[in-house]
Amino acid sequence: MSIKFFINGLLDVFFPPLCVFCGCFDEKSLCKNCRKKIEFIGNSCCKLCGYPLNKLNDSAVCDCKVERFSFEKAVSAAVYEGSLKDAIHRFKYYRKKVLAHAFSRLMEECYRNFIKDPVDFIVPVPLFKKKESERGYNQSELLAKNLGKFLGIPVRNFILRIKDTASQTKLGRTERRENVKSAFQYQGPPGMEAKVLIVDDIMTTGATVNECARILKEAGNFKVYVLTLARGVKQD
Repeated sequence: MSIKFFINGLLDVFFPPLCVFCGCFDEKSLCKNCRKKIEFIGNSCCKLCGYPLNKLNDSAVCDCKVERFSFEKAVSAAVYEGSLKDAIHRFKYYRKKVLAHAFSRLMEECYRNFIKDPVDFIVPVPLFKKKESERGYNQSELLAKNLGKFLGIPVRNFILRIKDTASQTKLGRTERRENVKSAFQYQGPPGMEAKVLIVDDIMTTGATVNECARILKEAGNFKVYVLTLARGVKQD
């Protein structure tokens, strides 16, 4: 028996694996019951912007019908509703960093299933330095670092947020676009050529990730994909 195996066995005895959503015993970080409460998007989405097709109605249109995106493709693991929405809120605002592992596993599944073009780097959406200091961490960077470990892809902070923008939560589509305009700056190697995956926790209209993609493409020869944990379905 290896020392590593023995130590892992002891850890399971004294710190048994628990579902990070409900706290029940489970070998995975997300139990079957909690997983059933999440509305996964899967293949039922726009092949460009990733909008879930079952959420389209008379008052909602696919984002790529009203936006010009700079990325090649965007995908999200699940819809930003219900138990997942509550869990993300705890993760972002109540320092529940333990959720990052389970969230990143969901994102890993999504990447492996729906991003067919292997990427060279993972790039998290940055927070403004003051906001990150107040929160204590950047939730997108936590997700990116876990995802990088799972996939064996290096994480690079190629983008810097230089503008302390207002929260996007209560803003409409046009306001979101203006809010993040000129909010980011490229800080990677000059003239770089690479395939990158922008990672964020939530995508709604795509204004933030699109601005990040635009900055990357202006700075080098980048092919840009977007992966988020959840997809908001607010439209206006």
